[in-house]
Amino acid sequence: MPPKKSLMNWKRWFKILGFLLFFALIYVFLRSDFWQVKKIICQFNQLDCSQEIANKVSELSFGKNLVFMSRQTLINKIKENLPQVDMVKIKKRIPDKLLFELTSRKPVVALAVEGVIYYLVDEQGVVAKKMEENQNLPLILFDKDPQFKVGEKINQEEILQTIKIIMGMKLRLLQPKVSRIISPREIEIWLENETLAILNGQKEIENQLDSLQFIYSRSKIEGKQVKKIDLRFDKPIIVE
Repeated sequence: MPPKKSLMNWKRWFKILGFLLFFALIYVFLRSDFWQVKKIICQFNQLDCSQEIANKVSELSFGKNLVFMSRQTLINKIKENLPQVDMVKIKKRIPDKLLFELTSRKPVVALAVEGVIYYLVDEQGVVAKKMEENQNLPLILFDKDPQFKVGEKINQEEILQTIKIIMGMKLRLLQPKVSRIISPREIEIWLENETLAILNGQKEIENQLDSLQFIYSRSKIEGKQVKKIDLRFDKPIIVE
């Protein structure tokens, strides 16, 4: 009986070693050059990437192991190195190809300095572009150049609040054209028919916007031209 039991133990160990060897061989194979990224397809806004973007994407991914590559880590690196990129989709094509689908940040406002410099900023307050033309976006006027860099996340609360106000107006079918930040408590915004709306950036924005929409819509129905709507106080001040 003991010899038979010993033989069974040896068989069991051989099976275990066989399994370990099998998985070790698979691991070595998956780590081999066979799975290295050798082909890259890059699209930006559904078009071929520019040479600059293609080179940066290639630098971050070419030669990397396709199997053990972390999509999220690569996405973070692309956004860090290419601040103009908002959305990143990565598709793996076994055994050695990667497909990148990149989408640019969509500017919603332009920070304007003396009508010469325009910082195009997205809804999150990230500077997407610096240009010498507006591209027909709502303006936020500045007397001095804030010297933002492309890809920089704006952290001034009054600017972020003004962007929030502009986006809230557009959702309510109002057409903000030009705005100016006098102080955090006084944000001036001119609408399409030269109506001036004044809001308090330190008070509840949604309530002020709802009041603005109601007053503005009623004035249009009644055929009145409103010059100014001051929403900073508990009771809005309307000047016709």
